[in-house]
Order: sequence, then structure tokens, then C-alpha cells
Amino acid sequence: MNLHLVSAAIALVVSAMLLGAGVYESVVVAPNFQGAPTSLEHARGFYHATNPGTFFRVLSPGTQLFLLAASVLFPWLEK
Repeated sequence: MNLHLVSAAIALVVSAMLLGAGVYESVVVAPNFQGAPTSLEHARGFYHATNPGTFFRVLSPGTQLFLLAASVLFPWLEK
């Protein structure tokens, strides 16, 4: 199987996951925290075990690495 094609597919899937998570966070979760002081207390209680940052801290660098590999490194190997 073509390594460039596989890396591009992985980069596309991981990018779609990142986009989907960002859209979900913006559309579903963020509107629940409107109304300053009380919503912040609610958010602290809601995110007591984990928060979206744990997901995005792992997925964002992984996405950047796969995109870098797919767009820069692997086309040189095919020549």
C-alpha cells in the first residue's frame, strides 16, 4: 500500500476528528455556560474530572504531525 496515501488518509481522519470536536464544543457545550458568574461555577463542577483540554492537547499535536508527514516528508520518498 502506498505510504503517502495512508498518511494522507490518517491526516484527513484526524483533522476531521479535530474539526468535529471543535464544532461540538462550540455548538453543544459552550452555549450552556452563558451568564457569567453562575455559569463559571457550573463549568467548574461539570469539568471536575477532566476537561476538553485533555482531548485537544493530545489530538492537536497529533494532527499537526500527521499533516506534516503527509504533506512534506512522504512525497520526497516517492521520487
